[in-house]
This record gives sequence, C-alpha cells and structure tokens, in this order.
Amino acid sequence: MEAYVARTAAEQEEAVAELGDLAPADVHTAVATGATWTEALEQLEWDRGDVLVVGSSAAGLVSRLFLGSNATRIVRHSPVPVIVVPRGA
Repeated sequence: MEAYVARTAAEQEEAVAELGDLAPADVHTAVATGATWTEALEQLEWDRGDVLVVGSSAAGLVSRLFLGSNATRIVRHSPVPVIVVPRGA
C-alpha cells in the first residue's frame, strides 16, 4: 500500500506540473486510503472551495454512459464537488 500511495502521489504532482500556468497557485494533492470510499474521503480535511478530482477506469462504452459503482459512491458521498477525468485524458 505504501508503494501505491507514493506512486499515486507522484503521479498527481506530475499531472499538476503538466498544467503549467493553468494550475492555480494553491493546488494541493493528497492520497487517501480506507476500507471504503467513505472512510477514505473522511481521512482528508476538506475546506470550502475544495474540489475532488478522480480518474475513471477504462471499462468501455458503458462507462462512457454511466459511472461505475465506485465512481457513483464517490460522487454521492463526497463532501465537495467532484470532477471525473477519463483515463488517458
């Protein structure tokens, strides 16, 4: 799990760096883990104006029409607005 969290954190920082001047100066990234999505979301401290950005899986045509069960849970239980980014975007 530690290796996954470290790799994911590095990928997040790389994605923000690729935004260059488009990224707001106060962008912060975080990786949360938990037995459930709710538990993971509760690990983080959320502030007014925060946005959760999550990647979607490459599950095919159906995933383009409907969010998967995990993404649906995240959107429903998130304490902040959620942006879902397609894999490879």
